[in-house]
Amino acid sequence: MSNLSIQEFVSERALMIGLKPDDIDGEAGSIARVLRWVLDGKAKLPLDRVVDAADALACDPRQLFQHALKQFFNDEAIDLFENMMGSALSTDELAWLAVIRKAAGARMKPPSWVAQGVIQALLAGGTLVVPSAENPTAANR
Repeated sequence: MSNLSIQEFVSERALMIGLKPDDIDGEAGSIARVLRWVLDGKAKLPLDRVVDAADALACDPRQLFQHALKQFFNDEAIDLFENMMGSALSTDELAWLAVIRKAAGARMKPPSWVAQGVIQALLAGGTLVVPSAENPTAANR
């Protein structure tokens, strides 16, 4: 996970989707107003509003939730929660995910056809055949 504060993360995500942080505002109670208060440091992002905020910022709700948790808990407490709750992913999958997140930083986007082909080739240990728009089902051999 990145070390960005919730304000930095929200600001960065807003810019990524073409919004200037100063443009974010809305009616009382709206997610836009909540995000405005978060950006101004006047309020914390309530955990029950994370999914709405992630939709508004076009980001992964789990990633935003991790940033939101940091508003209320220190890293040790968050690690404890994660260890106690467990993961649906295997240890190997978690290791791959950590590498991908470290490489992508806060600018994670869905994988392109090229990225999918590269990952498939890496995991299959075969020849790289990159799927294209014309042949999206191309497979590694």
